[in-house]
Order: sequence, then structure tokens, then C-alpha cells
Amino acid sequence: MKSLILNNDNESIKRVLVFASNIDNYSKEEMVCEELLKIEGIYDVNVDLEDWENILRVECASEALLKDVKNKVSSLGFECHELLS
Repeated sequence: MKSLILNNDNESIKRVLVFASNIDNYSKEEMVCEELLKIEGIYDVNVDLEDWENILRVECASEALLKDVKNKVSSLGFECHELLS
């Protein structure tokens, strides 16, 4: 899995992990985002509910968090599959 890399002059390098998910409404999105933000190294999370794949984007410090994201989403009763390779 490769991630998108963001670099802002005022910030350190961040990665964006991108997943298709079955998170399909606002209350589910809110719950998942809240839980993922508790993981150290995750800075921002959102779900594009208007996209047919319900794209989950996780802005984080490292690709190493991929497994943690997948495990947390799964433990909450949802599925996610990485889209970039």
C-alpha cells in the first residue's frame, strides 16, 4: 500500500491513506472518525458519503498505521479496503 504524501512548508510530511468503505451515513461516519482520531499519529479523518465507494480518508504520520485503521474499522463493525497500491 502506498499513500499520498502531503507536504506543507509549515508542517511535517503527512500521509493520506485511502479506503473504500461501507460507512454509509453521517452517524456511522461520526462514530468511526471519532474512534480513529483516538489513535496516536492520526490527524484527520473523513468519509465521502456522496461517493459510491464511501471513501474513507485518513491523514496520518505513517503508512504503518494502515493495520491499526483497518483493525479499528473492523472492530466497529464496518469494512474498508485500501484503494491505492
